[in-house]
Amino acid sequence: MALDKTKYYFQNSTPDSKPPTAPSNLNFEYDQNSSLLKVFWDKATDSDSLDSSIGYSLKYNGKATTTFNNFMDVVVEPGANYNFELAAF
Repeated sequence: MALDKTKYYFQNSTPDSKPPTAPSNLNFEYDQNSSLLKVFWDKATDSDSLDSSIGYSLKYNGKATTTFNNFMDVVVEPGANYNFELAAF
């Protein structure tokens, strides 16, 4: 039996797996004193599993990092340009 917040599955095989929805509303706050950029977004949802088990991949300027939160602090260089890509897994 597989269990999530809202569904119980009583069958011999697991349900079809679908990817989580895309995270939305990507936002940024810059702390000038620490050169930290706080990146945050609205959480994705997943009909196949607990939403708390959704991970996020944040890629920026050739770097990649993952988290299970809907925020991340990134050290940035003042005046530099950054391109961000966010995906849920």
